[in-house]
Amino acid sequence: MAYAFILTLTGPGKNTLHNTSVLSESLVCGQGQLKQAVKSVVDLIKQPFYALRDAISNVIKTVKVVVRKIKRTLVAIKRLVLSVLRVITSVFQWLGGIVNICNKKLGTPFDRCQTVFEGAVADCTAKLGPFFGGICNLAYIVGALCYIVKPLDLICMLVSYVADTIVDAVRKKVKRFTRHVKAMFYVKVKFSHTFHLETNQSKTIEDVSTDIINEVRLRTDKFLAVFDWMSFLTTFFILFMLLRVMRYRYKWLTNERFDNRYLTDDLRTIDLIRTRQDKETVLPLNPRERNQYISLTSVTLIKAERAKLVKSAVFLALATLKICIYMLADYSLYWILSAIRHHGRIETKVQRPNSVGVYVSGNGYLADLYTSLARAFTPRIKDTEIDVTPCLPDPIPPDLDRYTRIVTLIAFCWIMAIFEPYGLRLRHVVMCKYHPDRAKQRAAWLYNHIIRSRGSFLKFARRQLRRKFSMDQDRRIERITFRERCLAICPFLNKLYPEKQNTCLLCGAVERFDQEPHIKCPTPGCIGLFCTRCFVDLQNLCTICRSPIEYGDLSDISEER
Repeated sequence: MAYAFILTLTGPGKNTLHNTSVLSESLVCGQGQLKQAVKSVVDLIKQPFYALRDAISNVIKTVKVVVRKIKRTLVAIKRLVLSVLRVITSVFQWLGGIVNICNKKLGTPFDRCQTVFEGAVADCTAKLGPFFGGICNLAYIVGALCYIVKPLDLICMLVSYVADTIVDAVRKKVKRFTRHVKAMFYVKVKFSHTFHLETNQSKTIEDVSTDIINEVRLRTDKFLAVFDWMSFLTTFFILFMLLRVMRYRYKWLTNERFDNRYLTDDLRTIDLIRTRQDKETVLPLNPRERNQYISLTSVTLIKAERAKLVKSAVFLALATLKICIYMLADYSLYWILSAIRHHGRIETKVQRPNSVGVYVSGNGYLADLYTSLARAFTPRIKDTEIDVTPCLPDPIPPDLDRYTRIVTLIAFCWIMAIFEPYGLRLRHVVMCKYHPDRAKQRAAWLYNHIIRSRGSFLKFARRQLRRKFSMDQDRRIERITFRERCLAICPFLNKLYPEKQNTCLLCGAVERFDQEPHIKCPTPGCIGLFCTRCFVDLQNLCTICRSPIEYGDLSDISEER
């Protein structure tokens, strides 16, 4: 299953990361195209404002042209009026000369003539004195000549009237006409447009997209490197299995309690010998013991094997679910990206909608003005093309051969999990085959363990009391101490208070300090240990370290020629 996980991580997992990177690149490219599309939409939204601005500009230009032409006409009229004014001014200057003749400060010609004669009379009177003053009055008679220039007063009055009334009126009318024309053709157009855009970015959109892609690749490359190195872990599986085999062998040879729950032929031999010796036996097992101990060839599973099978099934179910999720995610992502690439190969072309145009015929000021207005408000829509092919994802297809290997490994793991309890029993068979002496010791320990842990505490106490104080001295009841009983029921106490006991390899009898000691085989390196009764039955010979010829059992010899 670990190898299946490594294949999953280096196959579908790695491919999923690759396709995720492809998806991120496609999304970044799509965001760039979306930015361009949004920019086009914004420009399209701004087109009416641009059109209005251009329309106003065109109208202003047209008005300026019209005003320029009108100005030329008005300038011609102005020149004509100015010519008339110059003529009037010349006449006015001539009349001014005449007015100077009739200067009001000196008086009219008649008044000036009268003044002269009156001055002469006064001067004459002053020189002649009062007695001859009457002679000076003759000057009044001569003053009658002043009435000859009296009609000139009417001419002066006419000149004054013309100068003060007619010329001033003409000047005022001309000024009023000029102001009226100026007000009539005065046009002031003020176009105010304000656009404020403030951006504060240190990178462009392309730089941001590149940074996103690089960051995704940087993070996925770490996982991909780990997955690549994990493929080398498969070489350590064999070493790991060898270490487990060595650990099992070591525990089996050094610890009697380790994996010792199978009824072997050695245990049946011990039970048969004890039956012959009329001692307490363990076979047949009671219902509780049949759920804990079983024969190596039995199809039924004991409680420990069933619990282990359930744990293995739960672990395999979770592992299978995870692996299936990885493969499903890989294939689903590839399918989605392939569907996007297949259905995304479409080049969209947005055609310009139909619009109504305005045609202005004719020439002139108004025709040019109407043409400018119609041209300004005509929709400016172009054909738009959107090509998303460069941004379509190009996913990496899943490795179906690796999928097949993963599914095969999962099926093989399920088969191994179901038959694992039966396969693990073979370890015990192999160890018993290569270490028969140690198998006998383990069988003797298991035999005593079953006897010590059998029944309740009350039943155990009654049996021990009956064995010790019974009148008939029942020897069939095995002697078990309270310490041995507690160690058999509570295995964890054996780690706190370890106890090493010598047991007979034939009947499993425990060596007691108040009984005859067991007989140890004198051969160096031999593990033979027997109680007195069994050693006598063996004719005082150890059958472990001796050959069948030495103890006379020729049927136990096997030769190949």
